[in-house]
Amino acid sequence: MRKKLVTILSGIVGILWYLSIGLSGSSCAQIVSPSGGERDTIPPVMDTLLSSPNEQIRFEKQALSFTFDEFLNLSNPNEQIIVTPPLDYPFETELKKFKTLIFQFNEKETLKENVTYSINFGEAIKDFTEGNAFEYSYVFSTGDYIDSLEFKGTITDAFTNEPVEKALVLLYSNTQDSVVRSEKPFYFARTNKQGIFQLRNLRADTFKLAALVDKNVNYLFDLESEFIGFADSLVVISADSNAQETANLQIFQETPSLKIVEKSLKSKGQAEIQFNQNIEELSIFANRFDEFIYQYESDKLLMWYTQLPDSSGQLILQHPDLQDTFYLETSAKDFDMDKHQLKKPKSNMASSRLLPDTDLILSFEQPVFPTDSFTMQVFVDTIMIDSIDVAVSDSIDPRNIIIELEPDTFKQKRIILLPGSIGNLHGRSQDTLLLKYAYAKENELSGLAVSVNGLDSTTTYQAILMLGDSEIKEFSIKNNTTFTDIIKPLFPGEYELILYEDRNENGKWDTGNYDEKRQAEKRRIFELDKLRANWEVESIITWE
Repeated sequence: MRKKLVTILSGIVGILWYLSIGLSGSSCAQIVSPSGGERDTIPPVMDTLLSSPNEQIRFEKQALSFTFDEFLNLSNPNEQIIVTPPLDYPFETELKKFKTLIFQFNEKETLKENVTYSINFGEAIKDFTEGNAFEYSYVFSTGDYIDSLEFKGTITDAFTNEPVEKALVLLYSNTQDSVVRSEKPFYFARTNKQGIFQLRNLRADTFKLAALVDKNVNYLFDLESEFIGFADSLVVISADSNAQETANLQIFQETPSLKIVEKSLKSKGQAEIQFNQNIEELSIFANRFDEFIYQYESDKLLMWYTQLPDSSGQLILQHPDLQDTFYLETSAKDFDMDKHQLKKPKSNMASSRLLPDTDLILSFEQPVFPTDSFTMQVFVDTIMIDSIDVAVSDSIDPRNIIIELEPDTFKQKRIILLPGSIGNLHGRSQDTLLLKYAYAKENELSGLAVSVNGLDSTTTYQAILMLGDSEIKEFSIKNNTTFTDIIKPLFPGEYELILYEDRNENGKWDTGNYDEKRQAEKRRIFELDKLRANWEVESIITWE
């Protein structure tokens, strides 16, 4: 009774709404849904007597109609409505009298013989007032029976190991390797937010299985930016094995050709080039620069340079995949030196504590160096106990300064870095810097005993212990099925262990390649129990 009443009210509201459009002409009045009363949460109800019957056999191409008990809103039909096997030509949809949805095959479309088709409407059919979706699948067969077998599984990202939403899962009756680039699949489905897919109404047969993040929505693996996944063997679907048929695929993006995504001038004297992948080595030629420093950072090339009388300096990048030449403004005109002031640095301390036997590292936003007048004074209360006049630049990252501090019996000290002790390319130096520090005591620190089980003794693995974005330790595991290591001292905190296969022993994670039938190296991220002060945590990890 309640649904019927809601339907009548919805019909009245819809009629008034459409009348208001006709009467208002160019009116700017805002149209809103009526408020008050209990909200309708019930999807539209299909009138099966007035709609095309489901699960027809010996189906011949015809328009399909679906009539409902209230006014409808057709939402993104081209995206939401999925037909499997895919059609060769685009279908058409329309609403008639606001309550009937018409699905029309293209006049050029030829349906395959003896095949079960499924039209999944997703969330395309919604009621007009509240947007409640009617989820519906229409199934028909051009043969004498409806296929009823199913196949399900999950799709995850090979690098992050996270589920992939809206990935295409593809089954091909043609089992040639080239089919993913040349033909549409015989069956397909999309994954949900949990990366789960389910293919229904399948026939018994042997199929090639693949998964795809389809950037141009053509059901083909034809773009360098697309992600692909594949099963190592053919999938046999039969009535006998249907209950056990599942697949868990990992998708990956093949190593693309190196490309420049963006060039940006942060300020005169600092530039950045963004690439489409992590970079490790380029041939870099910098001409007409007085001083030029660069640093790789993941998929970026960071560059710093000084001003010159000439208008610009020439930068040449060479790589097997690309060669590019561009110019950087170097003239003193409009060279904003205020943007090159040294800001307060970060350090490798945690809560003003250093790990025992650790040097102090100051990290700036640009390349720096200790000047000839470098002076750091060390105080306890108001008494200066030491003066340090030696520091070194970090050979790995030119933005870091490394300072060796003398440990002693005092609990906490103050250090004052005198102005002018650290300089940059542009003749700027830091202001007075004050820091507190102490070497952490044993009862302030943590330890980690990590054990990894389930390894393949014929495979090499790389492990990286991470605290936030900071890499704490990296180590290799080789010729072992189990591995144990005790890592200490460590600051308390929430750590992760990144573990990945290193099948070619190149010290990095490698993606896969479809044509070479090479899966991406398996990679997992394990969250460890939180490390607390004065406590050693034992963490047992199972690889598979």
